[in-house]
Amino acid sequence: MKRATTLLLALVMVFTLAAISPAARAEDNFGTGTIQDNVYWNETMKIGCALDETWYFYSEEEIMEPNGLTADMLEGKISEMIENGGAITDMFAQNLETGATLNVVFERVSLANSLLCNEKNYIEASIPTVEDAFAQLGIENVKLTIQDMEFMGETHCAVLITGLYSDVPVYEQVAVVKDGRNFIVVTIFSVMEGEAEEVLSCFFNSLD
Repeated sequence: MKRATTLLLALVMVFTLAAISPAARAEDNFGTGTIQDNVYWNETMKIGCALDETWYFYSEEEIMEPNGLTADMLEGKISEMIENGGAITDMFAQNLETGATLNVVFERVSLANSLLCNEKNYIEASIPTVEDAFAQLGIENVKLTIQDMEFMGETHCAVLITGLYSDVPVYEQVAVVKDGRNFIVVTIFSVMEGEAEEVLSCFFNSLD
């Protein structure tokens, strides 16, 4: 389990979104999410989830640390970064019992890309990067299945990725939500079959 947990941490950003080009500045504003009593909520993007006490939510500093960044370096700039185009991890959490990891990434694309790109081809554009990342981490027998799924009360496109890591089955599920020029990407990676679906069911788009 220790080796599998290390792998989960290495896959924080395995579903990269570099296939989409940067965007021009958007007129709407962007705000980062908050964590309170193990409930994550982003008011601007209208996405949240409530997890039990086995989950640990990383702080902003802990999320940025792997990239060599600090809160002081980005103070007041996160909103500007996403508004000007690009991707940012707004939430990252890990299950302290199972080792599963969960992250929420936002990306704003150009107006042209927003017209050309839907949830399905957004996923399709990222598949080569995902396959390469899995191969570099030694995951074999990788299979990807793109499908529709119920997420936050609506039908959205998702991809289920399975593979073997040192003969241990691994599962990654990614749900993608397009909202205008914004894409919300929710990724969970686990060594337990069915855990991804259970966690994704904890997401909501309203605090009411």
